[in-house]
Amino acid sequence: EFITSDGTATGTSGSPFFSGSQIDITAGSVTSFSRANEVPAQNVAENASNQPIGGFAMDIKGEGITVQQMIFYLTDAASGADGVDITSVSLVDENGLVVAGPVDGVLVAGTNGKVTFTDTVTFPTGRHVFTLKGKLGTDFANGDTVIASPTPSPAWTTVRGASTGETVSLSALSAVVTGNTMTVRTGAVVLSINSSPAAQNVVAGVSGQTFGQINFDGTNSGEDVKFTSAKFYWDEGTALVGGAPTNCHVWDGATRLT
Repeated sequence: EFITSDGTATGTSGSPFFSGSQIDITAGSVTSFSRANEVPAQNVAENASNQPIGGFAMDIKGEGITVQQMIFYLTDAASGADGVDITSVSLVDENGLVVAGPVDGVLVAGTNGKVTFTDTVTFPTGRHVFTLKGKLGTDFANGDTVIASPTPSPAWTTVRGASTGETVSLSALSAVVTGNTMTVRTGAVVLSINSSPAAQNVVAGVSGQTFGQINFDGTNSGEDVKFTSAKFYWDEGTALVGGAPTNCHVWDGATRLT
């Protein structure tokens, strides 16, 4: 039997008969494009590769889409740096795979800049997070900030369905999407004495006695800080019962460092 466009059957040889569901075939669509809080505001290092510049989430329905050209604008609050000081910029997915780039920034409007990807990129269906990563040159100073602000429409061009090849409109995504602010920080660490353990009496001869805890705080650092050596001084105050301590070690939690 055959089912016509109005749902009626022709050439039916039996009864009853049942019509299948109607399936509409349409091109893919981008239902949302927004700042990704999975890439939070944070400190970044100067003159180091793969520093996060901004993160964005895209939700695609129907089918994947391909984009031939993408532009990301970069706004920096810096005294000596501009767009050309942001180099080796790539677009990376949530699995750490590079989907576009690397490309270098160019100067736009004073000290700001932009990066233009001309790779044809395929974005899969569903919600996915993409991160701009790059290198901030030595013209950036401690405390300078960088913000990435893409506008998919009209800055992204030749957008098509990955399967159908149909043109996908991004006209609904004409608002500027601003990423989280990245702050350039030099390497820094602040040391302080922890309040634990408290002052107390201990028994001579006991092994594994904790005598003090030191906090290493790198919150305001733009990169990890590595110590090749560290000295910890012991002040006896008065003569110790049983002599000086022996078999001393420094621990990081359950990990012995020395």
